[in-house]
Parts: sequence; C-alpha cells; structure tokens
Amino acid sequence: MLLTVHSNMSARNNRYRILVSDREKNTRDAVAEIFTDAGYKVDAAGSGSETIEMLTRQSYDLIFCDLDLPKKSGFEIVRMARALNRDARIVVTSAQGEPVNRTRMKKEGAFDFLDKPLRRATLLAAARNALRSTGMSSTSDAAVSTGTHGDREHSRPA
Repeated sequence: MLLTVHSNMSARNNRYRILVSDREKNTRDAVAEIFTDAGYKVDAAGSGSETIEMLTRQSYDLIFCDLDLPKKSGFEIVRMARALNRDARIVVTSAQGEPVNRTRMKKEGAFDFLDKPLRRATLLAAARNALRSTGMSSTSDAAVSTGTHGDREHSRPA
C-alpha cells in the first residue's frame, strides 16, 4: 500500500516544475534529488544569473531560491520571477534568517522563507503548501508525508 501511495503521488507531482537555485552544489543537488524522488520535474541553477536565464526560458510552478546567490541576489530573483510569472510560488532559503530579510522577502512576493539547514520533510511540506495556495496541488497530506525515505533527514546535507 505504501508503494502504491508513493507511486500515485509521484504521478501527480510530475506535472509540476520546480527550479532549485542554490550556490552550494551539495545543497542544490540534495534538494533537487528530494523533489525528483517525490516525482516533481526539477531544474537546478547555481547562480543568480543562471537562475534568471532559466526563468526566461521556462515557466516554473515553484522556485526554491537561496537568498545569497552569486551574481544576483535572492531579492533580485524574487522580483524577476514575479515579473515573469505572477503565478509561480517562491520559497527563499537562507542560513541567515534575519527577521528583516523575512519581512522584506514577503513584501517582494516570496511565499515562504526557510532557514537552513533544510530537511526533507520541511522542503516537501513547503512545496505542498505553496502549490496548495494556488489551488495547484492534487496531493494529499498523507501522500506527501509518506515517501520512500519517510520523514527522516536526507543523507546528504540539503
């Protein structure tokens, strides 16, 4: 039964495209793998300029963006993403979750702000909540929380 639920979740999630943007390759790869394992279509970028280039070529349902990116800041990414695709939900991640950054990001149009280190369950819940806020999500809470890895942390830093 658990495998069937996971399989059904993956089939439903595969219609959503997520962009993961983080300057740290290990974090970027681990986060992308978490979403790929959950059945999402995932692209990844390692800098602000690469993120903006990808945003101009592809429409994303959800963008996970590090606040501290080289070449363009997370603030610039949020503004550009909002201009290019008003429907996309943006979740900003940061190791320095200062209240002023959280407040400013919300004003700029970010849906959520996550503190690093990132955990699998937190990432999947943020994706589910962001997609649900637009009426896009078709996954149940049970389906999202039961994957092949459970709620334990991902083995690599995320």
